[in-house]
Amino acid sequence: MMEGMLMKQFTACVLGASLLAATGAFAQSSAPDSRYYFTGYAELGYYDRGSSDSPQYRGDVDMGFTLGDSANGLGFGVSLGIDAVGNDAANETAFYPALEFGTGIGKFSIGVPRSVLDRGYFPEPKFGNNSFLDIEFRGVQASALGYFHLFGDKTPLGIRYDGVFGNTKVGASYHNLERSGNDLDAFAVAVSHTFSGPSSMIDYMIYGGFEHQSVGTVDETSYRIGFEGYSDKITAGLSYTDNGFPFGVKLASLYIDYTIRDALTVTGSLGHADVGGGRNFYGLGVQYDFLKNAYLKASAVDYDTSPSPVVEVMLGWTF
Repeated sequence: MMEGMLMKQFTACVLGASLLAATGAFAQSSAPDSRYYFTGYAELGYYDRGSSDSPQYRGDVDMGFTLGDSANGLGFGVSLGIDAVGNDAANETAFYPALEFGTGIGKFSIGVPRSVLDRGYFPEPKFGNNSFLDIEFRGVQASALGYFHLFGDKTPLGIRYDGVFGNTKVGASYHNLERSGNDLDAFAVAVSHTFSGPSSMIDYMIYGGFEHQSVGTVDETSYRIGFEGYSDKITAGLSYTDNGFPFGVKLASLYIDYTIRDALTVTGSLGHADVGGGRNFYGLGVQYDFLKNAYLKASAVDYDTSPSPVVEVMLGWTF
């Protein structure tokens, strides 16, 4: 029964997102003063971690439009982000609707914009291209605001700023999230810079940011820094996170993607988490792309304190 429900949710997500994307493309072609975008993915699969196993789904979508002089970043816009995860234990969805105002110094978003730690400045965490581990470490690698919004029942309100200055992007966001007992106030700053390497075929990105969280007697700051280099065949990255809240975990990870063929990519990951005496992670995944937007991936991640690896197979669709 759970498998059938997950399949229906995944199918509805893919079909609905594809229809919206097609509608946006049509609207864009008929309204040259508007800029529409629709990006993200939806995936459905199965994981086994030895002590438990379950079908699971995951979705991450951003959509919106801007009216006005979009070429120069001016005008009024509307955006909506959607995050969704689910398995036998829980099904969670978070929505991020916001109004956007483009100015000569950058873009301002008001409502429920995403934290700058969660979108626009950092590459997505990789653990052998394993979705289960990405979700499990979401509260460490991403913002506390995003974690509590997805796995809680309250909606945050906030404001966000995004600025682009040549190859440097700078962002800041503030959110207030009502929680039982005490509100969570989260202020985040993120910076990323891209530059070309010695070869015109190789580019690099360095990034960093922090989030300060205040809730009740808790007053903590989390940090994340990283580096990523990429070419036509290889993407490699190194990141370090010092999560002050909510988990108090330090996490270092190294990953590399190698495209064997145009449609076949292998991912390897190493990581160390300072939690429970320390854990070392080892991950390996493979992904095959087909039908232009679809992909099938399989992965396994093992760590020191686990008697068996986390193994999963996922079918996905990108937008």
